[in-house]
Amino acid sequence: MPTKSATTPTPEDLFDTVDVAVRGKHFRFRELSASEYDACVKLATSEETGDVDTVQLLRQMIRKGSVEPVLSYEDLGKLPFGVVTAISKAVNDLHFSRTDDDAEQPETPELDKDGNEVRPNS
Repeated sequence: MPTKSATTPTPEDLFDTVDVAVRGKHFRFRELSASEYDACVKLATSEETGDVDTVQLLRQMIRKGSVEPVLSYEDLGKLPFGVVTAISKAVNDLHFSRTDDDAEQPETPELDKDGNEVRPNS
């Protein structure tokens, strides 16, 4: 029968972080829990159509996962677009890019009409 030991990881031990350095400034973001992600999806979903605005979803994820500095939605909107783009890519990759340690990679990635790899929320 399995027992808990002092080395059993807690959920917090499983969360990744990413550091972003852009234009001489440093930002740190943490991975969201499933329930935090669901809350972000809800905030980015149109009540009228039920459609998810993926740009707003990613911005909500950035806001919720910001560690240092902690960014409000308004703070994020005041940053230069190039900085937001760099942060967006890092946060998107943190949540949706697979690594060699994760689940097996598909042999052929899905491509869009221009031949670029399709990734969620990019």
